[in-house]
Amino acid sequence: SQLSLASPPRQFMLPRFFGWPQLFDPAAADPAPTPFPRLAAWYSAMRAEPAVEAVRAEIWAYWEEMEAAGQFKPIVDEIAASADPTLKLTYGVPQAVQLNYQQPPPAGKGTGRYINQPDLGDVVDEHVAAEVTMRDARELHPPASLDALGFALQSWPTKCDDFEDDDAVVATYYGEMMDLVKAASGAERVFIFDHTVRESGNTNLNAAAGGSAAPVPRVHCDYTASGAPRRLQQLGAEGIYSRLRGRVLTCGGAEAGPV
Repeated sequence: SQLSLASPPRQFMLPRFFGWPQLFDPAAADPAPTPFPRLAAWYSAMRAEPAVEAVRAEIWAYWEEMEAAGQFKPIVDEIAASADPTLKLTYGVPQAVQLNYQQPPPAGKGTGRYINQPDLGDVVDEHVAAEVTMRDARELHPPASLDALGFALQSWPTKCDDFEDDDAVVATYYGEMMDLVKAASGAERVFIFDHTVRESGNTNLNAAAGGSAAPVPRVHCDYTASGAPRRLQQLGAEGIYSRLRGRVLTCGGAEAGPV
């Protein structure tokens, strides 16, 4: 509720100890504007009432005394020591990050790389880093959807316990991903034609059968407007036909931690 979220303890602790923006100040901009501008406007109007502001000020002074006395140091220390990647402590603060973007190829060459065949030297795959502002898609409201944004986030547990075993992946993970795509897209039939296992520490971008590859180090799209239909045509030439119109979906997952 608004009253619960706007209580002085939450106002006091969330920005100080968890890195949240000033949720209830419509004018604050550091570290980011409030993600709840209507809530901030409502709360500012409430504080204009003398009785409300008097109670808030009294409670706020008490929390400042507790902070000065070290009441919250264990919380600060626990957060600093936590290495659990599943914990999400900060909300509403975008991050400045470096992302790699593809560079146009030189004259006479195309963009790309060869997979499972000799490199003929006629394509290049070069990129440069650029700073961008990245927001957490888990904070989107309403949540991201395939129809609105072209992607969706969904929890989908797996029983596959060995992603280095291609047979186990095909026997277990493929069926799970088919169910996921059906649930997310409404598709009646799903066909999975391949998969790639990527591991940090690898340098090879392409994986041989039964092996793994490095994470792709640049912003990219798995399929283009011409590449996706071409892939469906290739599958059709192999006798695998699709009634799918307009979508080839990619599922991304992790063995541990949030996706």
